[in-house]
Amino acid sequence: MPLCEERKRNSIPHGAGVRTARSPRIAERFPALADAPVVDSRVCQYENTSSGDFILDRHPTIENVWFAGGGSGHGFKHGPAVGEYVAQLVTSVQPTVEPRFLFAAKATTQNRAVF
Repeated sequence: MPLCEERKRNSIPHGAGVRTARSPRIAERFPALADAPVVDSRVCQYENTSSGDFILDRHPTIENVWFAGGGSGHGFKHGPAVGEYVAQLVTSVQPTVEPRFLFAAKATTQNRAVF
């Protein structure tokens, strides 16, 4: 059984997906937690783009719909700035999207080195 069932959008791990905190790594790093049970856990969905850049673009056929995503695991740090940028795009304060953020700039295969 998978860690979580994506088709149900369930972010609560179950079954074999939940481990106790008695792993050697946790015991070494956090000795006080060596015998502590796991009382709760959640899965954080991860998104990525082929280049690692955000997707900030209009829907291709619906003019008043915008996409803002592709944070590539670090998007939460940029949330306020991305929100402000997209708000400027939507209200036409910022007239054009940075080209690297457009759908057209994304490939169907990964073209990014992750270290």
